[in-house]
Amino acid sequence: MQTQAAKERLRPRAPFRNKEWPRLIPYAGSTPHMRRKAVSPETSKVRPKKRRQLTSEIRHWFAAEIAVWPHDPQLPLTWENLVAKGAALHRWTWSRSGLSRCPEIAAAFGKRSGELAAGRDRTPKNPARADEVRTRARLLAQIAQLKAENEKLLRQFRTWQKNAHARNITVDDLNEPWDEVDRGQTDLGLRAKKGLSLPQHVPSRPKKR
Repeated sequence: MQTQAAKERLRPRAPFRNKEWPRLIPYAGSTPHMRRKAVSPETSKVRPKKRRQLTSEIRHWFAAEIAVWPHDPQLPLTWENLVAKGAALHRWTWSRSGLSRCPEIAAAFGKRSGELAAGRDRTPKNPARADEVRTRARLLAQIAQLKAENEKLLRQFRTWQKNAHARNITVDDLNEPWDEVDRGQTDLGLRAKKGLSLPQHVPSRPKKR
C-alpha cells in the first residue's frame, strides 16, 4: 500500500492542473474554455491606442508657440521639445511625423528655425508682450486658414453653379426644402416642430376577463 501511495504521489499532474496551463497549445479534445485560456498574452489581439485628432485650434496653438519660441540654448527648438510642450499642456502626445505633416506647423517651424539660426530673436522679454505676440500669431494663422477655406468653398460653388447651369437647374429647385422623414417619434412636440402629422389616438379595447 505504501508503494502504491508513493506512485500516486509521484504521478505527474494533468496538463490542465499545471501552473503553466494557460500557455499550453490547445488540443482538439479541449473545451472552448480551455482553448480561450490557452492563448498566451503575447499572441492575444491588442486593441490599438485611440488617436486624438489634430484639430485646427491645436494646430494654431502649435504654430503660435513656434512663432515665439525663445532663443534658449537649454531648450532649443526641436520637434522633441515641441511634442513635449504640447503633451504638458494638452495631456496628449502627438508624434513628430504627425506634426510635421501639418503645413502651418511645418512652415512656422522652418521660419522660426531660420530666425534662431541667424541670431534674430524677435521674442520680447516682457511676458505680457510675449503673450500678445503669441495671440497675434495665432490669429494670423486662423485668418490664413479661413482665407484658404473660403477660397476652397468658392471654387466648389463655381463647380456647382456650372453643373446646375448645364442641367437647367434653377435656384428655386436648389432651394426647395426636403420633406421631413417620419421616423416614428413619440414626442408630440417634436413631431409638431418638424411639421409631421400627429398620430391618431386609437382607443384600446377592454381586456377580456
